[in-house]
Amino acid sequence: MRWGVISTPHVDADSFRLPELGDVALAWRDQVADARARLRASLWPCAQAAAAAGVAWLLAHDVLGHAQPFFAPIAAAIALSANNVRRGRRILQMVAGVMIGIVVGEAASAVMGTSALSIAVTVLVTMVAAMAVAVGFFGEGMMFVNQSAAAAVLVVALHKHGTGSERALDALVGGAVAGVIAVGLFPAHPLTMLRSAEREVLRSLAGALGRVGELLATATGAEPGWTLAAAQDVHRQLGALAAARVSARANVRVAPRRWRLRAEVAREEERIGRLDLLANAALSLLRVATDAL
Repeated sequence: MRWGVISTPHVDADSFRLPELGDVALAWRDQVADARARLRASLWPCAQAAAAAGVAWLLAHDVLGHAQPFFAPIAAAIALSANNVRRGRRILQMVAGVMIGIVVGEAASAVMGTSALSIAVTVLVTMVAAMAVAVGFFGEGMMFVNQSAAAAVLVVALHKHGTGSERALDALVGGAVAGVIAVGLFPAHPLTMLRSAEREVLRSLAGALGRVGELLATATGAEPGWTLAAAQDVHRQLGALAAARVSARANVRVAPRRWRLRAEVAREEERIGRLDLLANAALSLLRVATDAL
């Protein structure tokens, strides 16, 4: 019997290199910095949402005398949320969705009562109805459909609390309070929104092009999946910029405190048009350069 020598493939030790403590500390510091930035950006909108929820409950419970006005603070808090972009649309989507859910939920409770089957049927009918009528901006995202289903479930599950008309009135109270705060008292500053979104686009482009420059200087290829991830980040920031443009136009058109900024927002829109061209050119360069490498 001959004994052969079993050869083992060469293993590069660098492929099994554990992350150094400096790398871990740097990544952790970046995450903490990102969390702080998110907190700074969302603290004021969150405070507005909290105040709106409290005021909505106060009006529905103490002024209107509703025993369990849970729809009022829910509508106010969710409509405002932690983001001041497209708040007006969210308010309308929220209130309209809750109204559909209340109507379907009341009908289902009267016919089927409260049971697992009635909950399932109610959610199905509500979501189908919401999808059928979700035209225009009501079809943007899933706020309208999701809130319709949530409201219908609450109506069926908590059928003993109040009447359908009271719940509908509570939702209107919450939406009205949110509208007063978001549009009347504290409308988002359109130029601040636009410039913040522009900075994020430029940050994403600078990071991607800087990495491409490093790869070209060393004549090395990009890591697997990096090109796609970089392009997705750019497109994500462009989407956020598009949402900020919609909100800015709505603010100067609807919010009285922002009417005087219409001309400035129009000039900023022209600058953003050139930024779109820059982003498209950068994405083309990114693809060409990585393919060449």
